[in-house]
Formats: sequence, C-alpha cells, structure tokens
Amino acid sequence: MATMAMAEISDLHAQNLQLQSTIDQLRNALEAAAAHTQTEVQSVRAAMAQDIVVLKDTVQALRDGLDSQAIASEAALQALRAAHAAETDQLRSAVNALRLQLDGANADAAQSLRSQEALAHRDQEVLKEQIKLLRIQLETNA
Repeated sequence: MATMAMAEISDLHAQNLQLQSTIDQLRNALEAAAAHTQTEVQSVRAAMAQDIVVLKDTVQALRDGLDSQAIASEAALQALRAAHAAETDQLRSAVNALRLQLDGANADAAQSLRSQEALAHRDQEVLKEQIKLLRIQLETNA
C-alpha cells in the first residue's frame, strides 16, 4: 500500500507538475498576448494621437482660411460700398449740376421770353403810334 500510495503521490505529483507547466505556458502565452496587445494599443493610440494632431492642424488651417476669406470678403464688401457711395455722390453731383444748368437755362429762357414780349409790346406800341400818325396824315391829306 505504501508503494501504491507512493505511486499515486508520484502520479499526482507528475500531474501537478504537468498542470503547473501548462499553467505556466498559458500564463506566458497570456502575458505575451497582453504585452503584444499593449504594444498594439500603444501603437494605435500613437497613430490616433498623430491623426488627431493632423485633424486639429487641418481644422485650424480651414478656420484660418475661412477667417482670411471672411476678412477678404468684408474688405471687398467695404470697397464695393465705398465705390457705390462714391458713384452715388458723383451721380448726385451730376444731377445737381444738370439741375442748375436747367434752372439757368429756364431762367435765361424766361428772361428772353420776357424781353421778347417787352420788345414785341414796344413794337406794337410803335406800330400803333405809326398807324395813328398815318391816319392823322391821311385825314389831313384828305
């Protein structure tokens, strides 16, 4: 019995050693897989961090570009407004100058008309006087 017990203990010891070896192999495999996974995670994190930096730079570049375009558009809009205001002022000045010319021409025409009417009235008066004189002469000659 003692031999059998010893044989059983020896078998149990061998099984225990085999189980311990299997556990050690599995532990080593798990540790290697965990280390590999950790390395991959770190690599992916580094790549993602680099992608994030690139995306941030791209977004900032786009923002800067949009800001520049907005500034340029605002400057162009201000220039267009200033040009429009200048053109409007120029047109108003031209209209005012033409209005003054027209008012002057109307005043000149009115003055000329009054002068012509006065002259025509004087001519009529002169003709009436001449007609009176001619009648008087006719009556005296008759």
